[in-house]
Amino acid sequence: MKSESAMEPEWQFALKAYKSLRDRFYDKNARLYREHDPRQANDRPYAFVWPYSGVMTAVNALASHSEYGERFLSDVRELADSLEEYWNPAGPVPGYDSCVMRYGSDGRFYDDNEWLGMALLQAGQLLRDDRLLERARLAFRFAVSGWSEEMGGGLYWKEGRRDTKNTCSNGPGAVLALQLYEVDPQPEYLDWASRLLDWTARLKDPDTGVYWDHLKTDGTVGLATWTYNTGSVLHAHVLLYRHTGNVEALSEARRLADASLRHFAAVKGNEVSFPAMPWFNVVLLRGYLALREADFEMGERCVGAFRSYVRLAWKQGPDKRGLFGRDWSVPTRETETDVRCLLDQAAMVEAAALLAIVQ
Repeated sequence: MKSESAMEPEWQFALKAYKSLRDRFYDKNARLYREHDPRQANDRPYAFVWPYSGVMTAVNALASHSEYGERFLSDVRELADSLEEYWNPAGPVPGYDSCVMRYGSDGRFYDDNEWLGMALLQAGQLLRDDRLLERARLAFRFAVSGWSEEMGGGLYWKEGRRDTKNTCSNGPGAVLALQLYEVDPQPEYLDWASRLLDWTARLKDPDTGVYWDHLKTDGTVGLATWTYNTGSVLHAHVLLYRHTGNVEALSEARRLADASLRHFAAVKGNEVSFPAMPWFNVVLLRGYLALREADFEMGERCVGAFRSYVRLAWKQGPDKRGLFGRDWSVPTRETETDVRCLLDQAAMVEAAALLAIVQ
């Protein structure tokens, strides 16, 4: 077995980033994470569930390493157990709230429950815990309760808000449906994935080949392009191909991968950078890694670009606390007062760990 120090750079990046995340954001008494460092005056006591899900997938990635992952299983367990602080049993369909419930609900988002469903599903597999798999199913059940036939179908973004249907609430829903199908091959999961992808296709920009953000009830399209929107749809198409053999789904995944590199990746010499939203970019990496399993050559080209991005981030360097800012392509300011976000640190842990696994 190789020593961990022999696995420079990505595994060491992951370990360093995780240590800094724990040192600066973790409350060991509550077994929960804070949103910012330093904490801001208007912060809730603990992080919203979205960045919490980012920590979960990051630790899942650490625990997935074939040689060194076992030592992180206890952290996977702790995160899964503490997630119950966010469980909101209220009807009509129970689901995870955006906030720790003892401090009051701040509403439930359909996409939050999809990201959590993915995290819980992987945690359940790592821990061999069927209870977590059931929690993933419940998160999915809540997510698809956001479906309506208005605007031709699709999932809303937030419970009780019927103003937009977003790529970020439909693309990840298809990914989760297909991941659930892998462990529990029920036809309803394939049906949901197809319905969600069919609806979301209307938000694909015909000029750039990447995905717009949302559709409003008045027909207005939110034209912002974020890496995670294209990444989740790309990922879903690869999984659809894997489970059905649909070659057109694989062709679409290839088109999305190519479009994403052209639209989002900035190349300067031997260095590649992506936009200043690291966690969004990691969702795109998940799609690239899935594609790599189906089409190694094209997937490896995409993963290689992302590897360059992570190495650039470390070349630019974290701050004195070992934390990263939002834009990994520029040097991080060396002050103790700049606000750092939990989700950005979780993104580095996950990205580096995933890249270490496939190097």
